[in-house]
Amino acid sequence: MKQRKFLKRLLLFLFTVAVFSSCVDKNYELSNISDEGSFAPSAPLPLGSLQKTVIDLLSDYGVGQKGIIVSTDDSIYIAYTDTFQFSSNNDSMLPVLDVSFPINFISNAMTNHEFTFDIDIPLDSWSDALDSVQLINSEVTILVNESKLSTNAQFELSFPNGLEFEEENAGIEIPAGARNDNHVLKLKDHSIFKLEKQQQDKYLLRISAQLKVDPSEILTLWNNVDLTISFSKFDMEIAWGKFNNVTFEPINGDANVGVFNGLEESGSLLSFSNPTLVCNVFNYIGVPGTFKIDSLQTYSESEGYDEVSEAEFEGGKKNYEKELMAAPSPNQPSAPTSITFDRNNGSIDRLFFQDKHPNHIKYNFSFDVGDDPGFLILKDNKYIDVVVEARLPLSFNSGTQLNNRDTLNMDLSGNSAIKNVEDLIFWIDYENRFGVNIGLDIRFLDENRRELESLSNVYEIKSADARRNTADDQPKLGKIEIKFDKNQLSDLKKTHYIVLATTATTTSGIEVSIHPKDYLKLTFSFYVGAEI
Repeated sequence: MKQRKFLKRLLLFLFTVAVFSSCVDKNYELSNISDEGSFAPSAPLPLGSLQKTVIDLLSDYGVGQKGIIVSTDDSIYIAYTDTFQFSSNNDSMLPVLDVSFPINFISNAMTNHEFTFDIDIPLDSWSDALDSVQLINSEVTILVNESKLSTNAQFELSFPNGLEFEEENAGIEIPAGARNDNHVLKLKDHSIFKLEKQQQDKYLLRISAQLKVDPSEILTLWNNVDLTISFSKFDMEIAWGKFNNVTFEPINGDANVGVFNGLEESGSLLSFSNPTLVCNVFNYIGVPGTFKIDSLQTYSESEGYDEVSEAEFEGGKKNYEKELMAAPSPNQPSAPTSITFDRNNGSIDRLFFQDKHPNHIKYNFSFDVGDDPGFLILKDNKYIDVVVEARLPLSFNSGTQLNNRDTLNMDLSGNSAIKNVEDLIFWIDYENRFGVNIGLDIRFLDENRRELESLSNVYEIKSADARRNTADDQPKLGKIEIKFDKNQLSDLKKTHYIVLATTATTTSGIEVSIHPKDYLKLTFSFYVGAEI
């Protein structure tokens, strides 16, 4: 009975050793195993299998939390994207429409109970450079200070300059005898306000107004209506004009990308097959300009580590310039100007592969439109957008190392049935589709986490053959045999913890690609020889 109980506990022990999950401790309940059943010690027993893909490994490192793992038909890469926006001094050039003006309708100026007039309001503060503006979220307020009419009246307002109200025939009804009666009319979003110059080269705001009084009203000299019209909200989403001395603030920053933090904690180091940095630059301002990378660096914020890598562009220069096309219209940016940097233009391979993976990108960008930029479009604080994407295709190279580690709680102490076992053979059948060898390190620890050296060992899983980096690549098949003799079984009885570690690496110096379908599969079985 004791032998059966031990063998069943041993069966569960070997099965749990085969579980390779993220690096956390696990506890297993052994007290509820049944004594019933039979066991044939001469036959190997299957325990199950485990398969782990390259995407599983990257997820264990937390790469997917900061970056994006992208899988295509023949490659896998990490992508990290960020967007940078230029700001400008142009905001101070944009006008503010702070206009408030009275209108007083006097009854003796009415014809057939109607009064119509046009008025031009000078805009003294508006820049000579402006041509027109497009509005959003703008409103006109009409305040009826006092109406001395005994019946209701209709008031309508319009702007010949091009401003439109959200509703056609915008107007209000003025109640008889109204006082301090406030009304708000919303201007139509995206309506264009075309500026006009008249007297003394001043910009003018042209207004047309009409008051209609009920024909039954008997008008006297005392019948008048006093109104005040103002722009309570005046927001511009686009302004057109010819501005000089336009400047854009440089973009300087130090971004903590955090994509590789989990790798550093595991002691792993990835390498990348010709990583690229793609910049897509969008121009909204309506004139050509020059986008500049003044400097680009990466570094690792690790204690005692201060290596900084700097991009070098064509000719060994530390900076880079690219001319941008003008925006074709105010409602859309220019077609993106796409710039790709790689190992030949930018030394991008050095930026992302050092003795440690970088976790910071330090950058300095600038934009210049020259001394006479011409006819600018200023769009709602949106001038130049730079979308940067780092694409890091995975590969194995000299120094690359992918580590995976697991600690299992497995208390086999106090099991008297161990003395009846002559030997124990543990078989691991493997399928390795990775193009590199994988080391499998199995260590047994006692209750004080001291290693039981007679049990621990390191085994090698051979790499896949005939690597073509296609979906047809076949895995390497092999078997690892772990035999515990009678002398080792006394240490097995002291086991409290099992540590499993895999290390995928290459020392050949030849780059080995990583395919999205790469995986490692382990199938476990064992054989026990025991005294009867």
